[in-house]
Amino acid sequence: MELTSPYAHESVPNWQDLHGLHQTEGDEAPSLSLDLPRPSTRSVALSPILLVFLLPLSLSLILFIRKRGLLFRYSSLTERSCWRNTLHKKLAVDKEKIPKYWRLEPEVVTWAKRQPKVSGEVIENLLDDETRRITNMDPRELTVQMSQAKLSAVQVVSAFCKRAAYSHQICDLLLEIGFDLALRQARECDDYYKKHGELIGELHGLPFTMKDQFHIEGMPTSAGYIGWIGTFEGKTDSEKYMKSESLLVEQLKSLGAIPIGKSAITNNNILGYAVNPHNRQLSTGGSSGGSKTKLDIYDTVLGLTSNKIEGEVAMQALRGSCFGFGTDVGGSVSIPAAYQGVYSLKPSTGRISFQGGVKISPGQVAMPAVVGIMGPSLDVLQSVFKSTLSTRPWTRDQDVTRMPWQGLYDGQLPKRADLAFGFLENDGIVTPHPPVARAMRIVKKAMEMAGIELVGWHPPSNSEVANIHVSNGSLPRNAIVSAANTRRKGSLARSDGCLDVWQALELSGEPLTPELELTFPKRRAAPPMSVVDYQSFVVRMVAFREKWNEYWESSFERTNNAIKGHPVEAIISPVTPHAGIKRVQTKYSAYATSLNVLDYPSIGIPITVVDQHTDETDPKFKPLTSKDAEVMQTYDPGEFHGSPISIQLIGRRQDEERLFAMAKIVQDAVDNLENAGVDFLHC
Repeated sequence: MELTSPYAHESVPNWQDLHGLHQTEGDEAPSLSLDLPRPSTRSVALSPILLVFLLPLSLSLILFIRKRGLLFRYSSLTERSCWRNTLHKKLAVDKEKIPKYWRLEPEVVTWAKRQPKVSGEVIENLLDDETRRITNMDPRELTVQMSQAKLSAVQVVSAFCKRAAYSHQICDLLLEIGFDLALRQARECDDYYKKHGELIGELHGLPFTMKDQFHIEGMPTSAGYIGWIGTFEGKTDSEKYMKSESLLVEQLKSLGAIPIGKSAITNNNILGYAVNPHNRQLSTGGSSGGSKTKLDIYDTVLGLTSNKIEGEVAMQALRGSCFGFGTDVGGSVSIPAAYQGVYSLKPSTGRISFQGGVKISPGQVAMPAVVGIMGPSLDVLQSVFKSTLSTRPWTRDQDVTRMPWQGLYDGQLPKRADLAFGFLENDGIVTPHPPVARAMRIVKKAMEMAGIELVGWHPPSNSEVANIHVSNGSLPRNAIVSAANTRRKGSLARSDGCLDVWQALELSGEPLTPELELTFPKRRAAPPMSVVDYQSFVVRMVAFREKWNEYWESSFERTNNAIKGHPVEAIISPVTPHAGIKRVQTKYSAYATSLNVLDYPSIGIPITVVDQHTDETDPKFKPLTSKDAEVMQTYDPGEFHGSPISIQLIGRRQDEERLFAMAKIVQDAVDNLENAGVDFLHC
């Protein structure tokens, strides 16, 4: 069967059609011809004086072309066949990595991709009873059953590989497939159990997936770049190709966990544009949400969360693995998780190792990307986080803080009467969409019914976050979000002008996606920020953190525990004001990016879904700012119907253990409210 571009079913793939030139597999590279008069064959002698005038003019023309990036455009035309052939070969190889008995019929794939929602009944009905039973089981129960020999690791891994294969075929989620490697490791787990009568570790036999920014021995790493296919991070002569392994992967394997594949990063030329499995009219959102390109070009590249699409969160939404890992420097774990009803942990820096991973701007250490966890429940997130700490990663990675799990709240949570939580209804700049506001009201009512004190939260303005981090909220309404103007506005996340991304793109000459066209409007990387400017933004970031810390510490004055001098435990906040996003429609992300600037951890908790009849825009709505009005205009209850809505719980820096305890209190309160028969639609 002829392979076609993954964008064949999309309506307007203009970025795959450079200057209207189409080329199918096997065609010759397009040639350029001009209908001009034939030049005379008679020799023409140029005088030395004429050469003196022409030489500087030619040099100036060459410099102008290079400056405008026109050479790249021409080279991308002539090299089109090369990158397309590389792409087709990879797609063919990846298809063969899916066993024939796990391949869906073409008509089934076509039918599934036409459904408005592929999570729930669509994916469930494609599976056999045994696969459905195993993959819907809580990972902790899977571990118990494997410890009692009621299930084998091979059975568990086979079930999840099958479900992941189906999810990939209907949603294009996996950049790298490792089912054969996973089954081999599963057999090793079973052999270990038979020999020793015990599990390898706490994560024995549990399949996981991760964003393609981690190296796994035996699997390639492309990170969404065509120029990286068949190489080690773009290097063709490296001995590390398919032999390198990130420290986090080593830790997980030592605990018995089994990697089965690596998910896409942002919209890319390999897998294309990813949609939200709960609502295919919408994006997966964020950079750890569906199919992400160029290393989360809006999150890890520009520090934005604008239409980053994360395959890893979509894989979790479809239950293709027990848990997953992504990276976050601007909400690319928490935001896509919120859009897809998945629990998430974005920790502070220095808590989960990123050693041996593909880092964006590795020399940028003031506000680096962190590794986050996504999964089906709080308990799973805590178990995975706690297990990784048990491997003592700080002994091998000096960037990880020497802070083991203390067990302060194991088995018993604090008394509710002694607790107070901050409640951030909005940040004074942008009002959350109606269903997000309703989710906040649900949590508020649940906490009040549980007798837990809530304190209104009005911290230092997020406008400063936009200036430091450079979210799209800091730019004028019609501004182009480019590497160049992020430099002018100030961006710690992309202070190098996105040079590493541009260099990776040039390796293949692949065309720019719509998001990347906004990032590189001049078809080149922007000049890097000066050291003086960089340091000035770091100083501003430190000052902002100090203001926040002072505000948090003083919160005891606004609680009933003022005499005890105890500030609030955590803050309840929207993850994002958006109830969902369409492509290139995220207008504001400071609710999430502020936590990267502050280096605070957060846990995302799914609460409800959009209801088109209940969650209508208030006709009396008065925007707080012009940005508020712009954000509200993106909301359509009919189009967003059924999209999951989450809230986030924010903790103090590197205080993840306390944050997990507080998150369980919030979750219990919400569950109790629902069990009491309260109608969430009318909160």
